[in-house]
Amino acid sequence: VADLKYTDDGSLPRLGERAHEPAALIDRFIGDWPDLPMGHHLRGRLWKLMGSDGQAEACWREALHRDPTFAAARFELGMLHLEQGIAAATVVGSTDPEGPEEDMIHLFQQARQELGGLAKQSADGGDASSRELLGVALAYLEADVETAWELADQAIRRAGKRGRSERFHVFQSLVTWGRERFIALDRALE
Repeated sequence: VADLKYTDDGSLPRLGERAHEPAALIDRFIGDWPDLPMGHHLRGRLWKLMGSDGQAEACWREALHRDPTFAAARFELGMLHLEQGIAAATVVGSTDPEGPEEDMIHLFQQARQELGGLAKQSADGGDASSRELLGVALAYLEADVETAWELADQAIRRAGKRGRSERFHVFQSLVTWGRERFIALDRALE
């Protein structure tokens, strides 16, 4: 499913047009083996690629309901919460009295719980890129700017022209926000 976006015709509009191809296979897989977490996880990946975060989250939660140790779904769920927390953080300065600050803190706490637990569960499991991304994400959540930047930079260099370094570039752009945002994030998560 994830490799679909890396094909020559893998633009987002084209991906949306072709989403039915893997969806039919995944749905058949889930129908045949509903208790296996992999089908639910793959469905979550597809929903995420199509921009449906809520449906992706539901699928990953279902995968974890089927198998609480299923690392791939825990990783994606943690990354989703981190991305949503980052999105909420971009509008923390709004004048809305309810504000997104509580949402931001809650999402970062969920991300820290999911990803931190995953780091303990599978220190030597998963593919190298996922382990690298997990390290960058945890450094980011710990407000360790230098480590987050360096780990992302190393991963980008290793990826070279092969690509698949988008998330690492995102983390590098985030750590350039400034140390004061990380200090505030660290205080919020205490």
